[in-house]
Amino acid sequence: KKMSSSEDPVDSAKYYGDNSKQLFLPFYRPIRLPPGPSEVPIIPSLVAEACGTKIITGGIMGSVLGIGLGVFMGAMGDVSPIQVVQGREVPQSPLREQLRAAFKSTASKSMGWAKNFGIMTALFGGIECVVEKFRAKHDVWNPMISGCAVGATLAAKGGPSAACIGCVGFAGFSLVVDKIMGPH
Repeated sequence: KKMSSSEDPVDSAKYYGDNSKQLFLPFYRPIRLPPGPSEVPIIPSLVAEACGTKIITGGIMGSVLGIGLGVFMGAMGDVSPIQVVQGREVPQSPLREQLRAAFKSTASKSMGWAKNFGIMTALFGGIECVVEKFRAKHDVWNPMISGCAVGATLAAKGGPSAACIGCVGFAGFSLVVDKIMGPH
């Protein structure tokens, strides 16, 4: 026996929207119709694939990586070298001053690395996203084109030859990373 729409326990507005009818398959399972033009679905993948989101997340992740590398490089650096003045060794400063100098050195290196990596990853992610949307393809050429553009941009202060070397270097590095990481 088929159920009529008046005795249907399923709320049709919940499944189909306000202006649609109840549909039944032979097993009486309701079909969910696609949303109408007034109902815009929020799909998380649309937000994640937006170029602005890729730029922001790339910048944040690059900055975090830069902070980590800055702390590592700051810890490896020698902040209190032995100083020699007029052939005599100058006594070292107290431990508190040495620790303060080490902290300042590590903090400045961390902020420098964070800024550089943040800018580089945001630029790379943004250019790659725009290139991918423009070409409408997801292949190995997108990171190579993006790497070339980023390398040329970062080395532009050194002149045209430095920009070309930066372009080739970053594009080659992008190709190697893409081949090692595999298809994504």
